Amino acid sequence: MSPLGDFVASWLHPLVLSGSLFVGWWAVWFTLGREFLQTLYMSVAARAVSIVGAWGLLASGALGTGPVEDASTGARVAACAALVLGAWAIEATVLALLMKRLRSNWRWDVYDLAVLGAAQLSYAGGAWLLGR
Repeated sequence: MSPLGDFVASWLHPLVLSGSLFVGWWAVWFTLGREFLQTLYMSVAARAVSIVGAWGLLASGALGTGPVEDASTGARVAACAALVLGAWAIEATVLALLMKRLRSNWRWDVYDLAVLGAAQLSYAGGAWLLGR
């Protein structure tokens, strides 16, 4: 399995997923809205799209199968960066589509994207610690 496949498998662990749902809900609540159910809906929808995509990529075998290869730290950091940037882009797009339906003149602020990126880094940190 590639380092990216190993990292995706760690990212999909139930402990990381439950923590990421809480952190994701907080990030969406802090940046986009203050209503509990609306925020919950948006954060679950965004996480679901990225989780299903990551699971599909892992299940397809595109990232390799079998035992995990020994990889350098640089390869693991690159895998971490690829997953963070990919999931960040997917979740930001889903949240933007949902927010456009609620408020037609809504746009991302740089600060909001930074908070969403920090949430993605926290998921990656959990997956990194779990994968070691």
